[in-house]
Amino acid sequence: MKWKLLTVVILAVALIGACTSPMAQMGLTGGDDAETSAEGEKGTLLFSIGGEPNAKTFIPNESTEIESFDISGSGPEGASFTVEGFDGSGSIEKTLAAGLWTIQVIGNNNQETAVGSGQTTVTLVSGETTNASVTVTPVEGNGTFDLSINWDPDVIFGDATVSATITPMGQSEESITDNDISDNSFDLSEELETGYYLLSFVLSDDTGDTVYGFVESVQMVGGLITTGTLEITDEMVNTVYSDFNLDVVQNMNDPIEISMSASPGPVVEIGDSVELSATPDPADDGSYNYSWYVDSELVTGETESSITLESLESGVHTVNVVINNGESMSSASAQVESRGTVVADRESIQTAIDNASAGDTLYVQPGTYEEQIVIDKAITLKGPNAGNAGSENRSAEAIIQGTDEGDSTFAYDWEKLVEVTVDGVVVDGVMLDNNGDNTYGYGFYTDASDVVLKNSIIEGFGGVAVLFDEPGSGGTLTRNNIRNSLGTAEYGGDYYAYGMGAAVYTSVAEVSENIIGNVMLGVQIQPWSNTDSGVLENNEITAYKNGIYYNGSSGSDDRNWQIKNNTISSVWVSDIDSGWNSFIETNNVPNDTKEWMGVRFRSTSGTNLVTFENNEIEGPSDPSNWSAVEGMRFRNIREGFDPSGITSNSISTVEVGARRYLEEGQPSAVDLQVLLDNNDFTEGSQAFESVITVPDQVSANRILEG
Repeated sequence: MKWKLLTVVILAVALIGACTSPMAQMGLTGGDDAETSAEGEKGTLLFSIGGEPNAKTFIPNESTEIESFDISGSGPEGASFTVEGFDGSGSIEKTLAAGLWTIQVIGNNNQETAVGSGQTTVTLVSGETTNASVTVTPVEGNGTFDLSINWDPDVIFGDATVSATITPMGQSEESITDNDISDNSFDLSEELETGYYLLSFVLSDDTGDTVYGFVESVQMVGGLITTGTLEITDEMVNTVYSDFNLDVVQNMNDPIEISMSASPGPVVEIGDSVELSATPDPADDGSYNYSWYVDSELVTGETESSITLESLESGVHTVNVVINNGESMSSASAQVESRGTVVADRESIQTAIDNASAGDTLYVQPGTYEEQIVIDKAITLKGPNAGNAGSENRSAEAIIQGTDEGDSTFAYDWEKLVEVTVDGVVVDGVMLDNNGDNTYGYGFYTDASDVVLKNSIIEGFGGVAVLFDEPGSGGTLTRNNIRNSLGTAEYGGDYYAYGMGAAVYTSVAEVSENIIGNVMLGVQIQPWSNTDSGVLENNEITAYKNGIYYNGSSGSDDRNWQIKNNTISSVWVSDIDSGWNSFIETNNVPNDTKEWMGVRFRSTSGTNLVTFENNEIEGPSDPSNWSAVEGMRFRNIREGFDPSGITSNSISTVEVGARRYLEEGQPSAVDLQVLLDNNDFTEGSQAFESVITVPDQVSANRILEG
């Protein structure tokens, strides 16, 4: 109810003469003047009304808005007065005997029921003005709280269980769960003292799972009934509200509004966080205390005007905020929905995909999943490390691991551990593991468009760890850790060629911020005749044979691949070397195929443009393990290739800064002097017809003219 402040102004004057109060004299309205007074000095008593409302959610059924006041007083020697029906407007002035007076005020609602009262004492001194006030508060005593909650039987699995408490403001909670549950309803009738209470209610099914819960504030006034009713429907349980602007119920026709907002919105994917903010109006003056509840459970430690909820379980959740300023409580509620399907350890990811629909999110919990995966719906597959780069500190992994059914005998028949066949798939925060053998040639394969693989670890694939194949476009490979692709097989009589970290044969691709290490070949870009451009930037690559390989670009259209800000270095891997040596010996392959190249450009034609800029190439400090160590190599580069796009790169600790092949039928139209001028080679390097030599690196007999 609205607490009223009654201001009492008292002026005592001499018995002789007229009232000298400077305030205007008013007649009484709505009542009779039953004043009686003692003989002697007299003073003046003046009344005026002011005050502000408090807030609550469940309020008494009968109005607590004060419409009129009954004012009475008793003074010295039996003096008294009565004013009835004062409406609070203007003021009332009374001439009373000087001395001690007790003033009683009763506030009445529109049905003339007493809903508030207050009392004060004042001493009227002759010839002086005395100010006093009376605060009208809710009538003391017990009121009745009637609560009736019903629910649709379809929202409950088995028998219903209710847990409910009611807590006087600032005191300990009291259980009210002894009431009977029958016919899908819960009814309560309690006698409660005047004041504010916090009501908590949770409806659960026979498995113990919460079906619905809420937390609300209740106001009680002595002699009045407060009623709360709620119908829990299937829509309330399973559907999130679309509107997040909620008002607290009116209090004395002067509402306090709570505007609640959810960021990024009331619907989030499993594993994502949502921030809820509550803004009261009138604004928080520093006296507000906030309590937050999720599905009727208090969130400990959250006492600010906003709360961030993380890792909500799948489903619709009711969030309540209770605001307490020490005198009253206000509450508001909203709903958020966490959407997605949880795949638990030892369950089947493939089964979850088969049961999903386009647009769904599958959240894969930590564990090991021994299965091949084919993603044939436009879904999002999130592991426990979604959002965490593959090189960062990570939590327990969701490991998709190969079985022993794959075939790695020939490159293009290699099995695929994870294959994406439709556009628009996102895979985030998982680990793909070849289980210590080379069963699977491909860790992740797709020929679809707009596919994203990010924040994942791809481990131990001997063929191509990640392949974005044509005719797809728009693929994104970012923030992954791709490692230990060691090479397994020959292809077409070529030397030990595979063991690629990533290969991109599509147009409009992005390969960025990956750590690619302990691999035979870091990244291969092979645009074929695709006319669009792509981006390869900010990657860290350590390779046994070749850091970046750009080849197979043909056609007459410009595509201008942007290869920027990558670091390329060498790694000596004994497993690769022993396997390579065995392959060389078995197949009588010349040992001089054991070459290291920072970047290799091969088989381009037409007016192709490549921007290769601000990359750092660092060869091995000991080149003796390789038959050659070259910063750049160009082979079969046709007219139209523009070397001016290769600029501002750093090339160090190599035997040959750059080499171009001049074999018959495979000319390399690259001006090495332009290359030398536009890049940072070791001081003293020189451009010749086929090589850029680097001084003082190795003996001259390892620098061969092509």
